[in-house]
Amino acid sequence: MADLPYKNVEQQLNSAEVASIFANYMNMSLSERVFEQFSVHVEIPEVVDLVKNALSFVRSFLSDSVKIMSEASLSIPIGFTANDVNLKAPRLFVDEYYVHNIMNFSRLAMADFATAIGGAARSDLYELFSESLTATNKLHKQSVELALNKGMYVPAPIVPYPYKRDYVEDDKFISSGTFGRQKRPLLATEISYLHMNIIHNTIGSMMNTAFSQVAKDDEVRQFLVKGIRLAEKQIEAYGKLLQEFQVPVPSFPNSLVTDSNLIPPYSDKLMLYEANGMASVGLTALGQSLTQSMRMDIQAKYTKFAAEIASYSKEGLELTIKKGWMEQPPETADRQALAQEPRKGE
Repeated sequence: MADLPYKNVEQQLNSAEVASIFANYMNMSLSERVFEQFSVHVEIPEVVDLVKNALSFVRSFLSDSVKIMSEASLSIPIGFTANDVNLKAPRLFVDEYYVHNIMNFSRLAMADFATAIGGAARSDLYELFSESLTATNKLHKQSVELALNKGMYVPAPIVPYPYKRDYVEDDKFISSGTFGRQKRPLLATEISYLHMNIIHNTIGSMMNTAFSQVAKDDEVRQFLVKGIRLAEKQIEAYGKLLQEFQVPVPSFPNSLVTDSNLIPPYSDKLMLYEANGMASVGLTALGQSLTQSMRMDIQAKYTKFAAEIASYSKEGLELTIKKGWMEQPPETADRQALAQEPRKGE
C-alpha cells in the first residue's frame, strides 16, 4: 500500500475504529498463516500468482495496522504467529481449494472494510480501510477470473429474463409453501441466496473435514465434525428447495481435500478460530438471506438453521475460552469495579 497520511493522529480512536482494526488485524493475522502454507504447496502458475498477491496484501495490511496502533498507543494483538503454522507439513488442499478460499476471503474482507470505512473518522484509518477495500476487490476479481478460465467457477443458476413488468396482487406470494398452500416459483433473489448458502457450507464442510483429519485435540476434532454435519444438513435442505422447481444445485466436481492426516499444517488454535469464523459468517449470511426471501417456508428454514448455528457458535466460543485461546477484545472500562478498587494511599 502507499504511505499512509498520518493526519489527525492526536485524535483518539473511537470504539468503531478500535473494534475494526482489532478484528481485521486478527483476521489478517490468521490469513497470513493460512496463505503461507498455501504458498509452499501451490503448483498451478496462475494460482501461484493469486496466493502471492493474497499473502502480499495481508502482510501490507498488518504492517500498516501496527504503525497506526503504535502511533495511537494501542496495544498490538497477539493474533497468530509462526507457531501456528507448520510449513513442512503436507498439503491439506488441492490448488482449486486455494482459489475458492481466496475468493471467499476477499468477498468477506470487502464487506468488513466497507463497514470499517463507515465508522472511521481518523484520516489514517479511513485511508487504510479504503485502500484495503480496493485491494481486496482486485483480489476478488483476480480469483473470479482465474476460476472462470480454469473451469473452477460455480455460477449461480440462470433464470429467464422477465418479458413484462407487473405487480403482485395476492398475499399468497408471501405465504406460499405454508399451511399446505402451493409453492410459488422461486424469485431470482431467493435462488441467489440459496446458492450462496450452499457454496458457503460446501467450502466450510471441506475445510472442517480437512482440519478434522489433522486436529490433535479431541474436543476440537469433535467440534469440527459437528460443523460438518450442520453444513451437510443445510446443503441438503437448500438443495431440495432449488430442486422443487428444477433449479440446478451448485456442487464441486471433485473433492478439494487431500488424504493427509498425520502432520497438522496449522495449530488447533488456528483451526478452531477459523471454524468459529466460518460459523459466524454463516450466521450473518442467514440473516441477510432471511431479509431477502419472501416465501415464509424459506424464512422458516433460515430461522431454524440460524438458531442451530448460533448454538454451535456459542459452543465454539466456549471451547476457545476453555483452551485459553480467546484473546481479549477491546472493551469499555468497568466503572463499578473501578469505584470499588482501593485508592492509592488509603
